[in-house]
Amino acid sequence: MAMEKLRVKLGFDAKLVVDKEGNNSGLYLFWKADISISLLSYSRFHIDTVMGSFNGKIWRLTGFYGHPNLSQRFHGWTLLRRLASVSSIQWLVRGYFKKILCLSEKLGGVPRQDSLMDNF
Repeated sequence: MAMEKLRVKLGFDAKLVVDKEGNNSGLYLFWKADISISLLSYSRFHIDTVMGSFNGKIWRLTGFYGHPNLSQRFHGWTLLRRLASVSSIQWLVRGYFKKILCLSEKLGGVPRQDSLMDNF
């Protein structure tokens, strides 16, 4: 019900919610009525769609949430590689990857090994 209240408060017309599982907070996608959405696939870590807009443009949007367990994050990269091979239309991937590309992006804490960033 909280996602429905948020959808209304933000002024969106429709939503897709992947329910919370364990410590995962769930995923959601909101959109306006003038956008058509076709769901391609989803899991507790992604929502993959094709979107069509009022101007006839078609593109792909994937929402992504990186695995909270560092040792399992490679599954996310495997998933994104597989999804990339499915379609050649314009594609936007957005989300929380739980990754940094270079050490200069990291402020404080224990420095990451370069090898952990290479998989991305």
